[in-house]
Amino acid sequence: MQHASPTHAHGHHANGGHNLIDTQEPEEHKYDYDLIVIGGGSGGLAASKEAAKFGKKVAVFDFVKPTPKGTTWGLGGTCVNVGCIPKKLFHTAALIGESIKQDAKNYGWQVPEEVKHNWEDLTNNIQDYIASLNFGYRPSCATRRSSTSTPTRPL
Repeated sequence: MQHASPTHAHGHHANGGHNLIDTQEPEEHKYDYDLIVIGGGSGGLAASKEAAKFGKKVAVFDFVKPTPKGTTWGLGGTCVNVGCIPKKLFHTAALIGESIKQDAKNYGWQVPEEVKHNWEDLTNNIQDYIASLNFGYRPSCATRRSSTSTPTRPL
């Protein structure tokens, strides 16, 4: 039977090997938050707001790994930034286009034969709307004693 060798303060065995777990006492830290939330999506923001309602000091950490083109997004998570919300806005634009082309005349609207659409205007307007949502979350967090942080690398 082999016996474990004694360890020193930094997790080194007396024989020069290493422990898998450092046995050194951890440094004592003092944190200023009652709750740290990882993720600024709907769930993370909802949790932080509820905790803040009870007077808890909350930090929200949100990180999105940039795409190869460098694209990132703000608070709100996948749904707000690249999922549900933009999809619904693009879908609504398509429905409006279809209504103008096919239905408007039946309701007395005088519509030119050729109805034009500007894709760049649509995408810019949707991006501006999403940015306004992202920006709107920050004051909401601040008034509820939450703070937000976007780390420069994943946690």
